[in-house]
Amino acid sequence: MFPSLTQYSERQTKAALRVLDTLDRIDERTGRVYEKQRKHRRNNFRGQVGLYLDDAQTLEEIDEGNVLIVWARAISQSGLSFIAPDRVTEQRCLLGISMPDGARTWFRSVVVRARDTNDEGFWEHGVAFEGRMLTAEEATAKAAEEEQQAKEEKSKRAAEQAASEQAAKEAEEDSSNKPTESGNDEPALESDSSETSEPETANV
Repeated sequence: MFPSLTQYSERQTKAALRVLDTLDRIDERTGRVYEKQRKHRRNNFRGQVGLYLDDAQTLEEIDEGNVLIVWARAISQSGLSFIAPDRVTEQRCLLGISMPDGARTWFRSVVVRARDTNDEGFWEHGVAFEGRMLTAEEATAKAAEEEQQAKEEKSKRAAEQAASEQAAKEAEEDSSNKPTESGNDEPALESDSSETSEPETANV
């Protein structure tokens, strides 16, 4: 495992800053080309973020002793880029971004890109956010809410299915109760009203 940036040698520290400057210059040249292809606008950013590679389902499970500090850059609503003195082989990780109050907000993340910078073994990693990490209490409340929503959706689908079946049944009954028309019945002949018998002359 690679060290946190606070444990870098002087050579690694200089290399890290050099790599960040190089990546910024590359972005300046290519940013306009790729900006239209990105879903979210990148913001200029250079700062330290926490990287956690162990498994954790809630905030309480994060062991601060195993948090690595790395240089990050090019942050957007959907993710960021960070560099490390070795390649991160794990596909999923947690990233902790410091807020103005000093607390970290942790995000479940997935590594979508990794490239060798060819400078002191540093690799750049592109990471996409999947969602904010929750406390155990928040996770429990969210699970209960999702379960309730699933029940309501299931009940709604069942009601719609029952209504559809009832409508089909009523349509079938209406069809079976409709009188059948036959083309073989001849219409009754009416007497010719033009042929009238002459009145009899009374004998006086």
